[in-house]
Amino acid sequence: RMTKKLITYHQQKMKVESNENELTEREKEILFELVKGLSNKEIAEVLYISDKTVKIHINKIFKKLNVKSRSQAVIYAVRNQLVPLD
Repeated sequence: RMTKKLITYHQQKMKVESNENELTEREKEILFELVKGLSNKEIAEVLYISDKTVKIHINKIFKKLNVKSRSQAVIYAVRNQLVPLD
């Protein structure tokens, strides 16, 4: 039983790690702006896209990183060095 749980855990972890590599360039840009603390409206203005488009990208980021909130996405991005911290 324990072995099966460990295998399942590592398979899920590998899936998340492979998904983070699937972030598009635009999703990476949006994630970077999230780390800076910008709102959807501010991100839209910076990247010259609509608020709705930002929201769609953020939802895709959440799915790919397996997180449920902006805070979790930011923490994940920082811990896994997905964005520069300059």
